[in-house]
Amino acid sequence: VLYTKLNNLNYLILFFKNHFNLKCSQLVDICGVDYPHKNKRFEIIYNLLSISFNFRIKIKISVNEVDAVPSTSNLFSSAL
Repeated sequence: VLYTKLNNLNYLILFFKNHFNLKCSQLVDICGVDYPHKNKRFEIIYNLLSISFNFRIKIKISVNEVDAVPSTSNLFSSAL
């Protein structure tokens, strides 16, 4: 599991997708969790899969109700 800031999300996902030692070629899913007691109450989880190296990574960000989350659909068609 890797936690990142909102503005680094697409850079980090692109890094995992394109790095020759990682090759996370699939975005398996995007899911979310609501923690009402937290200031940044929503946690968004991006599950990436590397078929070449047989591993998975979860990238997590925390946001509140007004944060705009950048789209990853230009990186993975499964994000549509």
